[in-house]
Amino acid sequence: MSKHIFQEKPMNIITKSVIIFVMLLPIGLSVSASENLLRNPGFEDGPMGWFGDTAIPDWNIWGTDGWHCRDSDLPIYYYHDTKSITEWWNNTGVYQDFAVAEGTGYNFSVNAITPSCEPLYLWKGDFRVEWHDSNWNEISRETIGRFTDADTVDVWKCISGGKIAPAGAVNGRVVLALEDWQDGASGKLYWDDVNVSVVDTVIAWNPIPSDGAEHVSGSVVLKWLPGKDVISHNVYFGTDFNDVNEATPNCLVGDLWCNGQVDFADLAVFAGQWLTDPNGLHPSADVNGDHNVDLFDFAIIANDWMKQTAYKGSQQSMSYKTSCLEQNVTYYWRIDEVGDVNTYKGDVWSFTVISIEDLLDKMTLEEKVAQMGGDETAMSTPDNNRLGIPGFKMADGPYGVRRGNATCFPTPLAMGATWDTNLVRRIGEALGAEFRGKGRYVALGPCINIVRDPRGGRSFETFGEDPYLVGKLASAYVEGIQSRKVISVVKHFACNNQENGRGTNNVIVNERTLREIYLPAFKRCVRDANALGIMSAYNKVNGPYCSENTHLLREILKDEWGFKGFVVSDWGACHSTIESVNAGLDVEMPYADYFGQPLLDAVAAEQVSQETINEAVYRILWTKFWAGVFEEPVEPNENAVNTPEHQALALEAAKKSIVLLKNDGAQLPLDKTKITTIAVIGPNADVARPAGGGSSHVTPFYTVSPLEGIQNELSGSGVAVSFSQGCYIDSGDLLYPIQSSALKPPGGSLGEGLQGEYFTNKDLSGSAALTRNDAPVDFDWGRGSPGTPIGIDNFSVRWTGKLVPTETGLYTLGTKTDDGVRLYLDGVLLIDDWYDHAVKTNSVTISLNASQEYDIQLEYYENWGDAVAKLCWIEPNQGEETMIAEACQVAADANVAIVFVGTTEQIESEGIDRTHLDLPGSQDDLIAAVAAANPNTIVAVVSGSAVLMDDWLDDVPAALQCWFNGQETGNAIAAVLFGDQNPAGRLPVSFPLTEEQLPPFDNNYEAAGEGPGYRYYDRNQITPMFVFGHGLSYTEFEYSNLQINPATIPSDGTVSISVDVNNVGNRAGDEVVQLYVHDVNASVVIPIKKLVGFERITLEPAQIKTVTFELPAEDLAFYDVGQEKFVVEPGIFEIMVGASSKDVRAEGSFEVE
Repeated sequence: MSKHIFQEKPMNIITKSVIIFVMLLPIGLSVSASENLLRNPGFEDGPMGWFGDTAIPDWNIWGTDGWHCRDSDLPIYYYHDTKSITEWWNNTGVYQDFAVAEGTGYNFSVNAITPSCEPLYLWKGDFRVEWHDSNWNEISRETIGRFTDADTVDVWKCISGGKIAPAGAVNGRVVLALEDWQDGASGKLYWDDVNVSVVDTVIAWNPIPSDGAEHVSGSVVLKWLPGKDVISHNVYFGTDFNDVNEATPNCLVGDLWCNGQVDFADLAVFAGQWLTDPNGLHPSADVNGDHNVDLFDFAIIANDWMKQTAYKGSQQSMSYKTSCLEQNVTYYWRIDEVGDVNTYKGDVWSFTVISIEDLLDKMTLEEKVAQMGGDETAMSTPDNNRLGIPGFKMADGPYGVRRGNATCFPTPLAMGATWDTNLVRRIGEALGAEFRGKGRYVALGPCINIVRDPRGGRSFETFGEDPYLVGKLASAYVEGIQSRKVISVVKHFACNNQENGRGTNNVIVNERTLREIYLPAFKRCVRDANALGIMSAYNKVNGPYCSENTHLLREILKDEWGFKGFVVSDWGACHSTIESVNAGLDVEMPYADYFGQPLLDAVAAEQVSQETINEAVYRILWTKFWAGVFEEPVEPNENAVNTPEHQALALEAAKKSIVLLKNDGAQLPLDKTKITTIAVIGPNADVARPAGGGSSHVTPFYTVSPLEGIQNELSGSGVAVSFSQGCYIDSGDLLYPIQSSALKPPGGSLGEGLQGEYFTNKDLSGSAALTRNDAPVDFDWGRGSPGTPIGIDNFSVRWTGKLVPTETGLYTLGTKTDDGVRLYLDGVLLIDDWYDHAVKTNSVTISLNASQEYDIQLEYYENWGDAVAKLCWIEPNQGEETMIAEACQVAADANVAIVFVGTTEQIESEGIDRTHLDLPGSQDDLIAAVAAANPNTIVAVVSGSAVLMDDWLDDVPAALQCWFNGQETGNAIAAVLFGDQNPAGRLPVSFPLTEEQLPPFDNNYEAAGEGPGYRYYDRNQITPMFVFGHGLSYTEFEYSNLQINPATIPSDGTVSISVDVNNVGNRAGDEVVQLYVHDVNASVVIPIKKLVGFERITLEPAQIKTVTFELPAEDLAFYDVGQEKFVVEPGIFEIMVGASSKDVRAEGSFEVE
């Protein structure tokens, strides 16, 4: 056979450069984000294609026939179809998946070739995209392009096209499928460069008219709304302002309109006219066939074709593919509206196509550095008005936007209890809409530091104790919120697992534990969900602060994981200039203390390179282009906030999160027809606890307390509801400000309070900048100033004077502060809490005598954030014994008593860890007393995370864990109590029996192969109160028919595990099927079991469902420190499928070769 001459592969139509569109009248920018979105890059150049582009020039060495088809050492892989394929449309073919957002445009391309020495005999091939929902149900499929054996023999053919994801689409699948010419088709097809990329939009608004116009997807879209009397439009587009401005109808260049071809290089002006009557279109198009078409989409592709398509709608638009437009060329366009009588000439608008590199070249060093730090608002970065670069607009909000009032969804640990990725994704989508509605497009969340110890102050703010569970839920959250073009800033990177001392803690963690326990959730968010923001933590890891930790930020995050977005410091977590920026920190918040002038000085001193600055700013600009804020600034729209749909979603999530911990004798659900009175008791009964404390705290428009929820549920039923508080959460609830009548300032009189000296520093140094009497000391300044000239942050106060009690007895003196506080009485230090924290109550009990004057001194400092300072007490004979007695009487008079206990947002909060897990105050005593008064006592715990229950759990028949569950907490609890909702929440954290079961809560993290939570309990053979994954139901489920296929897999293979689940009860319900694995033959210490899969399913009575897990071998890997990579060792792996980490219902095994 003679040697063949092969055609070079064509240039990929999808450009590798990022395109930005600058609107000049007005200015705007956009990006065509062309990075490949495929989840497995192997599809483009792995086992089904070339080993990268470098292999292509070497084809000549394969032999005289050019391909050496029959040699076994052929250095390429191929797809060899030997089946009889009769329905190519339904053939799965070869495919790869990618995440999508509905309404977003995507470009697709592939290069294909078949060798003439062994050609592929086929009828035709199909390059298509399939759109699927979150459960992989197919919504629709569209052909991108087709090819035959004739047009690919020895010739590289590029097939490309663009499609828009339909409504409901969450997943995409790009497919190469073949149809044979005859049965037994054979041959070889090679392909390369399968590419999927986003096509973003730049919007150019014509000013006549502009009201009511909306954003649409496409390439470059010129869009306008027709006036009431308008019957057609004249559209002009070109590269010369005068030509476009002076053009008249039928001013066509080179018979452009008639022959349908475009020579873009010669295009000076394009003019065309469309009538709302489709019969007037040139060429005529009526895709719906009803002659009621008035939305026009016009596309121009350079040197290729011009196509006009009509769609039914109410707006007009023109779109231009970005790959056709030349960089650094200004394009002008004008739209005239033609009415029955008059023609309304539109203004000339324009845009210029430039790249990020071009924009960087236009920026001064000062402008670049300004992009890298916060402004005076502490929640934004500055705008660049000269170049039209918008600043970041940020807000806190892992479960609601912390900016005024917003929907308060369940806290993330409650979301974790749902074990429902689809639900969490939907919450993310709703949050994204509300961020946009608040005029923000950077969401500071989610928090994904795993719960290392439930005493951690922010345990409620993450998704659980297991890295797999946290990673799957967090990545779903990120996908959801970013589907609304809101940047998700995943935090806190890394090992920020405790609050006390977080600003100085040095976490000592070995590399394997770091990689297997504390980083996987971050990696999954970056790799699977394309998270575009990462927040560096306050603490240190193995020496350096996280914000200047090269190993974390540059070596792992950016270099190894390929993170494309920006790294922002936690607020005040940047401690250096040179070290931080060189390590990979891109943005300092809340202010540019280190990244302002100090960074300019460091560049001038050549301690920081221009390249480092450019890289950081490139990342910042890239994410802004991704968010689309150049062409469409984010403007507040309160109609998008707390919508009925979001309220319903908050209720759904709250109901799905509640965990039925115990239900002896089927005490629950309650039957309204069999009870006449219900006693609702407890300090968390008549108050809603929707959120935890700190920066995540959300202020909802409304809340529903448990008492209100029960009253709503029982309205009209005839069941009487009585209430008694029973006790306070802790002594802090009894504390109240010391009245001014008991305080006397130096040289003053009783009733004048205490003298306050205010300092413009945090250590009471120097002279006071403000001195006044404060009566009483009862301040919640929030983000405000105590008074001129004191700022809102970085100040301290010393209050002095006399305390004069009115009666003799036992007093409780206390403080409520955010941040540090010290309290002296007669020179004795009673309270010493001199460090940063959220609002915290401190108290001490002391005997005082009536009318005796005691010297009192209160010292306080505020670092950053909200400021609170209160001096309080509890006077004698103000105990809770009477309250508990009243509650017992109410319980005894009822058929059923429900006791609502738990914690508060002050106890579980950012900035402070809990010292213990006991129910605070007298709540244990209250439960015991009520249970003795009424044997039908149900306990509902409303808390952010775990509490101890061993003092009372055996005394009550039923208990629920209800979490900080958002604004609909009360309605959700009532739905579960009365059976409207069958509980299916499962614990995302283990609940210990006692605190002695907990591991040390310090900065020395676990040894390699171990871990927190259930891994710790399993390793040390400890039985907690409730295990990870525990949760009961009002129905029962049976597991059977475990199937594991194949029995043996390679180290890069996948094993399929399926099990049948049967609802054998008489109620419909949800079951959470959990998959755990154990490496039997591991050469290193590994967990007794680890979670590698879960699925929440709904079953009607007697219904059976088969749950299938596809377990990739990579999920079996451990981190080999010597090889510096994850490895999968050969051997036996045990499989455990069940309803919790201990309730295993089916077991089996498979082998890795």
